[in-house]
Amino acid sequence: MGQAVGGLPDKRLNRRAEEGPGAVPAGGAIPDWLKGDTVQAAQRLLGCELVRRTPEGVIRVRLTETEAYKGAADPASHAYRGPTPRNGLMFGEAGRLYVYLIYGMHYCMNVVAHSPGEPGAVLLRAAEPVEGLELLRANRPGVKDHSSWTVPARWPGRSGSTSV
Repeated sequence: MGQAVGGLPDKRLNRRAEEGPGAVPAGGAIPDWLKGDTVQAAQRLLGCELVRRTPEGVIRVRLTETEAYKGAADPASHAYRGPTPRNGLMFGEAGRLYVYLIYGMHYCMNVVAHSPGEPGAVLLRAAEPVEGLELLRANRPGVKDHSSWTVPARWPGRSGSTSV
């Protein structure tokens, strides 16, 4: 089963999308820590922020829970039985963010993170809103806030991230 990583480190406020030791810059070089152990990458992603710029405004969320899937060594991983069209990204370049549909109705978001030659990805399980709360609510009207941020298959849709 994937290894869940929860709880926010005290240093989370220093890990913004634009700066800090855990930053993953948009369009920039992929940090080396995403090219290593998947569990360690899941831990480092905690407190990082994802930013989505839309014509309506900016949506910013802070990651509060992640789950590492170590590919061939992890029966819960989509990559456990080898590459397929659905899981091919898990075998590719570390640092890629992707969204996929599960059960035909829910979107989940992963970041590819693994050692060279091994598949792996980190499921972004939960996030807390930092900016753009009204935009987040507008994307999923009628859904209670708490369940939108703490359920992995709900918050990507709330952020409007059904594709990347």
